[in-house]
Amino acid sequence: MASAGGSKAGPERERIRGALAAGSRYVRNAPRVRRLILRTALFIPGAVALWALLPVVAQTELGLGAPGYGALLGAVGVGAVAGSFLLRPLTSRLGGERTLTASILGYAAVIAVLALTHSAWIAAVALVVGGVAWIGALTTLNASLQLTLPDWVRARGLAFYLLVFQGGQAVGSLLWGGVAQRAGVRPALAAAAASLVLAALAHVRWPLHDAATADPTRTHAWPEPAVLTEGPPADSTTLVIVEYRVRPGNTTAFLAEMDHIGRSRQRTGAFSWGLYADIASPDRLIETFLVRSWSEHLAQHHERQTGLDSAMEARARNLLTEPPQVVHAVADGQA
Repeated sequence: MASAGGSKAGPERERIRGALAAGSRYVRNAPRVRRLILRTALFIPGAVALWALLPVVAQTELGLGAPGYGALLGAVGVGAVAGSFLLRPLTSRLGGERTLTASILGYAAVIAVLALTHSAWIAAVALVVGGVAWIGALTTLNASLQLTLPDWVRARGLAFYLLVFQGGQAVGSLLWGGVAQRAGVRPALAAAAASLVLAALAHVRWPLHDAATADPTRTHAWPEPAVLTEGPPADSTTLVIVEYRVRPGNTTAFLAEMDHIGRSRQRTGAFSWGLYADIASPDRLIETFLVRSWSEHLAQHHERQTGLDSAMEARARNLLTEPPQVVHAVADGQA
C-alpha cells in the first residue's frame, strides 16, 4: 500500500460480532487454513470409531471387564507418550504431509486389527501403535494450523478447527454406533478403517501447504493513511481504491499475484473486493475493496498484515512502472 502519512490512532477493541465475522472471513479466504480443516474433517469421523466402539469390543469381542478395558486404554496412553517422543524426529525425516499420511494409515491398520482379532494381547499391542498414530495425526494438524495462523486471528481460527474436530467426533460416534447396532461391531470397525484409508489418500487431491512458507509474522508494510485532523469516525464504512500501472508484458503475471492479494484483503478485513482494467489504458488497473469500518481498516494497517501478505504485494509491485496510488474514502455523511 502506498499512501502519505496521517492518522496515528490504533484500531479500537473489536466487538464480539465483528470479531466472529472477521474470524469467519479469514478462514473462508485462507486456503492453507481451509485445507487443514478439511483434512481434519476427513480424519476425525473415521478415527472416533475406536473410541466409540472400544468399550463394546472389550466386553463382547474380547471378553474383558472393566480392568481389561482400562488396560486397553492404558495401552493407548503408552503409545501416545511414546509418540510424543517419536514425532519430532519422524517429522524432521518425513515432513508434515508424510507424517500425517503415515499416522492416518497406521491408525486405520489398528482399527482393522481390532475388527479381526479375538486376542486381548494383540489388541493391546495394536492400541499402543494406535496411540502413536493418534498423537502423530493430531499434533501434525494442530501444529500446522498454529504455525499458519497469524496472532490476531489464531484463537478464532483454532475455534473453527475445534468446532470441526468436536463436531466430527459427535457425528462419527453416532454413525459408527448406528452401523454397529445394525451390522455388528466388526463390520463397523472395518468400514471405519476403510474410511481412514480414503482420508489418508486425500493428500493426493488436497496436500498440506508447507507451514514454513506461511510466515504469519506481523508486518507494518502499509504506511499510515492520509487523513484530515483526527480522521473519520471509527465506524465509517471505508472504500480503498488503488491504482496500478503495470509494465508492458507483465499483465498476466500481475493478475495472478492480484488473485492472491484479493484473498489477502478479504482475510484481513475487506467484505468486498474487485480488480478492474481501464478500457482506455491496458496497463492501468484499479483495485477496490470495502471494509465495514475505519477502525477495521486501521487494523489492516497496524496488526493484520503478515510476512506472507507483504511478500505477495512485493512481487506484484515488482511488475509495476511506478508505486501504486491509493485513495481512502468513507461513506457519504461519515467523513
